[in-house]
Amino acid sequence: MSVAEQQLRILLRSDIGGFVLSLLVLFIGLGALVVHLLRLKVKDRTLLWFGLFVSLYGLRSLARQSIPRVLFDMPAIFWRYLGSIISDAILTPALLFFEEAYSRGWRSGLRWLLWMQAAWGAAAIAADFIRHNPGKTPDPSNLLLFALPPLLLIGLIRGYRPPRSSWAAIIFAGGTIFLLTVIADHLRNAGLTPWRLGVEPVGFLANLACLGYVAVQRFVANEQQLVAIDQEMKSAARIQASILPPGPPSVSGLQIAVRYLPMTAVAGDFYDFLTPGAGGLGILVADVTGHGVPAALVASMVKVAISSQAEYASEPGRVISALNHVLCRQVQGQFATAGYLFVDVARRTARYAAAGHPPLLLWRKSARTLREFRENGLLMGVRPSEKYAETPIELEPGDRLLLYTDGIPEASNGGEEFFGDERLAEFTAAHEDLTAEAFADALLARLAAWSGGGPRNTQTDDISLVVVDVQPA
Repeated sequence: MSVAEQQLRILLRSDIGGFVLSLLVLFIGLGALVVHLLRLKVKDRTLLWFGLFVSLYGLRSLARQSIPRVLFDMPAIFWRYLGSIISDAILTPALLFFEEAYSRGWRSGLRWLLWMQAAWGAAAIAADFIRHNPGKTPDPSNLLLFALPPLLLIGLIRGYRPPRSSWAAIIFAGGTIFLLTVIADHLRNAGLTPWRLGVEPVGFLANLACLGYVAVQRFVANEQQLVAIDQEMKSAARIQASILPPGPPSVSGLQIAVRYLPMTAVAGDFYDFLTPGAGGLGILVADVTGHGVPAALVASMVKVAISSQAEYASEPGRVISALNHVLCRQVQGQFATAGYLFVDVARRTARYAAAGHPPLLLWRKSARTLREFRENGLLMGVRPSEKYAETPIELEPGDRLLLYTDGIPEASNGGEEFFGDERLAEFTAAHEDLTAEAFADALLARLAAWSGGGPRNTQTDDISLVVVDVQPA
């Protein structure tokens, strides 16, 4: 066996334990980072800071081993710079992890400590490069040793307790063990201990286990909370779907199509039908300001209110006024737009009233003209005494009426350009020969293409659409 081979075997025997341990620590940190990146929607960053801290520690430990230096033929100064830079930066994710775990009560004090530590670390890195002597500038851990204990003590004196005291105790225990082993190694290096074996890796493993336990527990708790919220949202969506009409009513002389696409699981858009009989039909389309659960709750109130107006279905102004009165009285500070159309099939007439709503569109096939009914009152929820005027409309066979919410004209493309009223008018004219159902499907497909994908994935607002075609007698 050659001298070189003997030296390599001696190197491997003496260094293999630390090398494997360093790799294990690095992979644990990288694994935590991967899990965090796979769950970017989760706001909790405990795994992110844990992964960064552990990865940096593992990388610094690898830089101090002999095997990587043999495998990667880099100058010795490179490894010194690498270790020094990591030592100056590693406390940043550690403090961010501590801040995340100890919650808001510690944020102001820890944030000041974090900025001081980051400034010290940046200055230390700059000084090492200027002096071409990495590792000679004291690293920021000295600041942490002197500043963090008084900060914790002040918090305890002022009565602050972290939200999960058990987690805080685990973090404190792991940090204490790690700190004691670091102190022990410093004493060993000074020749003040009877042993020569370094114990810092053991202390870090203990600290790693404690921090990892807390990070995993927080991750699991957040996942459980998200699952519970998801189940609640699905239940809310089922409840809201149950208060919507199961389908358009069958009215002789009319062909009706309805499309309803909420942006989220629950929505503030709402539609309903009133059928007083005698060939008449009332159609309501409403849009509560905002999105999600609050808007959906108000929409449910609108459902209850419209149901009580069945006997006045042929009076659109009165119906809108009643809805506005209920909204002003029951929900202060919440607003809604609405359009209500009553169609008298026998007389071929309609009456329309609106509150801050997008215009009702009437496509007259015989004349190939589009008329917009922009007559609007004040949006609902502002003034309880508001009165709403009615607009009479004469109908004829072949007419098409469109009631919709602003999710259609305000659908935006990649350039933040709205679909707009003009494109909607052009689309209506170009597809006059389609049935009501085919027209509704084609319009939603056009909006999806305009927005650059499926309407459920790219829409920026709830969408409600009611298409009414007047049929020959």
